[in-house]
Amino acid sequence: MNFVFAIVLASRYSQANTDLEKAHGDLLILDKMKDDFLATTSHELRTPLHGIIGLTESLEEGTLGEVNDTQRESLELIRGSAERLNGLVSSILDFSKLRAGKADLIIEEMDMGDAVKSVVSLMKPAAKDRPLEFVTDLAPLPAIWADRNRVYQVLLNLVGNAIKFSPEGTITLRTSGGDGMVRVEVADTGPGIEKGDLERIWTPFVQAEEPDTRKTGGTGLGLAISKQLVELHGGRIWVESEKGKGSSFIFELPIEARVTGIVRERPGAPESPIPAQAESELTAALKKTRHTSAVILAVDDDFVNLKILEHLCTSAGYRLITATSGPAGLEIIEKEPVDLVLLDLMLPGMSGYETCQRIRSMERGRYVPVIMLTARDRVGDLLHGFETGANDYITKPFNRHELVMRIESQLAIKELLDMKRSVANGLRQEKESITGLFQRSLALKESTLQMVEWEHIIREDLDIAHAFQMKLMTHERNIPGIESYVDYHPLLHVGGDLYDIFELRPGVVRIFQADATGHGITASLNTVKILSEYAVIKEAMGSPADIVNFLNQRFTKSFTEYNIVFTCVVADINLESLTLTMASAGHPHQFILRNGEVSTIRPPGPIIGLSADVNYEEETCRFGRGDLLFLYTDGLLDMITAGKP
Repeated sequence: MNFVFAIVLASRYSQANTDLEKAHGDLLILDKMKDDFLATTSHELRTPLHGIIGLTESLEEGTLGEVNDTQRESLELIRGSAERLNGLVSSILDFSKLRAGKADLIIEEMDMGDAVKSVVSLMKPAAKDRPLEFVTDLAPLPAIWADRNRVYQVLLNLVGNAIKFSPEGTITLRTSGGDGMVRVEVADTGPGIEKGDLERIWTPFVQAEEPDTRKTGGTGLGLAISKQLVELHGGRIWVESEKGKGSSFIFELPIEARVTGIVRERPGAPESPIPAQAESELTAALKKTRHTSAVILAVDDDFVNLKILEHLCTSAGYRLITATSGPAGLEIIEKEPVDLVLLDLMLPGMSGYETCQRIRSMERGRYVPVIMLTARDRVGDLLHGFETGANDYITKPFNRHELVMRIESQLAIKELLDMKRSVANGLRQEKESITGLFQRSLALKESTLQMVEWEHIIREDLDIAHAFQMKLMTHERNIPGIESYVDYHPLLHVGGDLYDIFELRPGVVRIFQADATGHGITASLNTVKILSEYAVIKEAMGSPADIVNFLNQRFTKSFTEYNIVFTCVVADINLESLTLTMASAGHPHQFILRNGEVSTIRPPGPIIGLSADVNYEEETCRFGRGDLLFLYTDGLLDMITAGKP
C-alpha cells in the first residue's frame, strides 16, 4: 500500500513539475512577445512621428504662408507633443534593446564634471516656471572610460525626475571618487519616497505615486533604463530617501572600462571646434542658395516623407517631382530632365540600391547626382549604396540645413562637369562650322559673354566649396601623446590640397593628406568630393590600405565621369605599440626624424583614379616617443621652386 502511494505521489510531483516548467516556458514566451511587440510598435511609430515633427517645423517656418501668434502657439503644442511621444518611443526602444542584450556601448574617455555641467545647462530651461535652484559640487576627478551618450542619458533621467517631483527648493549635483570609481549624486528637496517603494521604483512601468492620485506624468521607464545602463557599465545605482525629506539618487561608474555588453570604440568629438569663420561662411553660402531652377526628383513610398521633402525643397527654391517607387522614378528620368535624385533606400519591389544601379545605366541618368535617404546607418548599407553609384548618403531624421548643403554641393559639382562637357563640345563644333572672320568675331563675342557668366557662377560655387571644405577638414588638437602642426596655404580660395587629423580610438591617431592633381578651379573643387568620400569611411575602415583601396575603387568605377585623379597618404600612429602604419597612392616620400637622423617611408602604389586593378599595400615601421613625421604635398616644391619662403 505504501509502495503504491509513493508511486502515485511521485507521479503527481512529476506532473506538477512538468506543469510548472511549461508555465515558466509559456511566461518567457509571453514576455518575449511583449518585448517584441513594444519594439516593433515603437519602430512603426517613428516614421509618422518624424513626419508630424517635420511638417510642423515646416509650417512654423512659414512655407505655406505667414503664421500668426495664435497659429504658432498651436504648432508649438503639436510639435512639443510629438517630440514627447518620440521621446517615449525612444525609451521603449532603449528598454527593449537592453532587455534583449542588444545595446551597444561606444566607449570613450570622458570627464564626468563636464557632463554634469552640460546636463544642468540643458535642464535649467525645463525648470524655468518653478522656484528651483541648481547647485553643483564637483570634485576634481580623473577621466573615465564610458559611453558618453549613455551617461548623459542617465544624468538627464535623474535630473528630469528631480525637477518633476520638486515644485520648489534645491537640486544638487555632487561628484566624488575613490576605490577606482566615480560617484555622482542627484539630490532634491521634493516629497521623498516611502520606504516600501525604494525597491519598487526600479521596476519597469512602475511609479511611486498611485495611478488615481498621480500628479506627474511619465511611463516609469526612466529609472529602469538608468539602472540597466549603469550596470551595463559595471557600476551600481541606488536611492536614499525619507518621506517628506527629499531624495538622493546615487550611481557609481568604474574609472576603467568594466563592460559586460557589446563594446564598440570610436573617437571622441573633435577638441577643436570648426572655426567660426568657416561656420559663418557656410551659413552665408547656404543662405544664397543659387540653384533655384534645379529640378529634384524624390523617390519614397511614404507620403509623409515626400510631403516633408516637398516643403523643404520648395522653401529652398527647387522644383520637386515625386515618385513612390523605383520604376516610377526611372520613368520620370527617362521622360524629363532631372538635376538631382533624393532616393529612399527601402522601397517596395525595386530597392533603392537597384534603382540607383538602373539610373547609372541610363543615358539620361549617368551624370545625375543621387543622394540616398534612409533610417538605417549601418556601415555595410552605406558602402553598398556607394558601390551602386550613389554620390552621397544622409540618415533620417535629417537636419534641413544639412540636406540643403549636400544638395547644393552636388549640384555645384554637376554644373561644373556639365560646363566642362559643354565647352569641349562647343569648341569642337566651332572648329567644324566657323569659316569666316566675321563669324569668328561673333562667336568670340558670344564666348566672352558666356565666360563672364561662367565666372560669376564659378565664384559662387567656390564660396560654397570653400565653406564645405573647411567644415570637412578636421584637425584635432590636444590629442594625448601627440603634437601636431599644420601649415596650409591654398593657391586659390579653395585649395587643391587637403588634410585630416583625428583620434581614431584611444592611443591611435589617423592622418590623411591628399593632393588633387593639377592646379586651378577643377583641382580645388575636386577636393570637396574627395573629402566627402573620405569622411564617410574614415572611422569605419580598419587600416590605411583598406581606405586607399576603397577610394581608388570609388574614383575608378563609380565616379569615372568626374575624371578625378589625386595622390594621397593615410597614416596610423599607434602610441601603444609605438608604430607607424602607412599606405600611399603616388604621394611624395614622407620623412621621419629620429635622434637627429632622417629616413624616408613611401609604400608603393600608383595615383588614385588611374586603374581599378591595383591592390594598395601598407608599410609599418617603428615610431617612438620624440620621433617626428613630416608630411607634405607638391605645393611645397612649387613654393621652393618659386623662391617663396
